[in-house]
Amino acid sequence: MKVRTLEKLEQLISDDVSWRKKELSVLDGLIGNGRTPASRAALRASIPLLYAHWEGAIKNICHWYLCYLAAQALPLDEFKAEIVGYTLKGKFAALSNSRRPIVFSEAVRMIREEADKRARIPTERDAIITESNLSYAVLCDLLMSIGCDTSGFDRYQDLIDSQLLNIRNRIAHGEDEYPRLPEWSDLKEVIVSLIDQVATQVLNASVTGQFRRVAPSPAAG
Repeated sequence: MKVRTLEKLEQLISDDVSWRKKELSVLDGLIGNGRTPASRAALRASIPLLYAHWEGAIKNICHWYLCYLAAQALPLDEFKAEIVGYTLKGKFAALSNSRRPIVFSEAVRMIREEADKRARIPTERDAIITESNLSYAVLCDLLMSIGCDTSGFDRYQDLIDSQLLNIRNRIAHGEDEYPRLPEWSDLKEVIVSLIDQVATQVLNASVTGQFRRVAPSPAAG
């Protein structure tokens, strides 16, 4: 996908997050008080669906951000280190199993030769690896690899891993797991907030040029 402008990036992210929130609101209506057989079934289905929106939104946001960065047509050397690493990780992986000194000197040569060339940032959606299990650790690895700050997410580790992933996995494997209604409501609110935070961070980085090795200085007031 080509995402050439900031406006396109903003629209893609806004539309994606918006329809997910609407579907979760519809689900709230189906759950109701969580006491009838139908509402209990909807409550049980709510966790896998919430996880699907969690993984899908994060994957899309990161994917479109990389598409936007690729469209900037900047030399590799102008991107911050994390994005350079992400761009070259395939080449590094091919070298990682060797202990021969010549291999490492070739890696240095490769970086030097690529530095002033247009960065070939991967824009395939499959380049965003969530492992179909977007845990706290996977989330942090993904965000750090594209140059985002993860310091604000550490307090949500237990919620993501225990309250979302573990319950989702038990339900997905057919176990008799029914979340309580307050548990669902709190979990949904936090997960939606985390999606918003990732979207905001990506958009802010795009607006301010924080993806660059040296971010542009703010315009003088």
